[in-house]
Amino acid sequence: MIEVGDIIIVLTGTFTGMLIGLVGIGGVLLLPILISTTNLDIHRIIPASSFSFLFTGIVATWIYRKLGRVSFRSSGYLIAGIIPGAVGGALINPYVPDLILIYFFSALLLLTGFRSLIGMKDSNDVHINKMLFMIVGTIVGFCSSLTGTAGPVLLIPTLLFFHYRLKEIIGLGQVIQIPIAVVASITYFLTTGVDMKLSLMLGFSQGIGVLAGAMMAEKIETAVLKRITSLLLILSGILLISKEWI
Repeated sequence: MIEVGDIIIVLTGTFTGMLIGLVGIGGVLLLPILISTTNLDIHRIIPASSFSFLFTGIVATWIYRKLGRVSFRSSGYLIAGIIPGAVGGALINPYVPDLILIYFFSALLLLTGFRSLIGMKDSNDVHINKMLFMIVGTIVGFCSSLTGTAGPVLLIPTLLFFHYRLKEIIGLGQVIQIPIAVVASITYFLTTGVDMKLSLMLGFSQGIGVLAGAMMAEKIETAVLKRITSLLLILSGILLISKEWI
């Protein structure tokens, strides 16, 4: 018999996957939605989310590669920092209290949402600062692995702040999901374990959502999508914090 919780998980995965296909960001909403709508523990959701992003990373990278928005040279510098950062985040996660994770994640949602809503100007800068990319990669890898996010939600606003081109950043964000997912998942497998049923349900539903979102993206203006996503990020951050006080 299909349980209500399973339906919520699949719908959530499909929805967040569609957002990833549309605007490059969406996986960040997994945690707040699942915590607010199910009885799943945060330390169970995060490892499963990390594993599921292997699916979205592969599908999204394939799509954005076909669109010519993926630079594997730039990705290499980011990945050099992401790998040690992701290991560190996954190792520390079990020892961080639930409340701290929730507040940290809420702050991340609100900051990213407001920053995106206010607007970050695109740039024509194509210069690649190797050291900057490796440092950013380490920070993104650590925070993504610690909180179970896919990576683009941190990478996109960070590189926009340094005036890199939006379309290229979105492509990079899809590629880095793969090493973050692999490294974080292996670390979680060796330490706390990973709920494979939850991981696969999220992974397959998100993969389907990414394909659907990419097809829809051609019919909707990017500015509209960015505004909707920003509002969803802010709403999720508020929802996650308020849940602790209800």
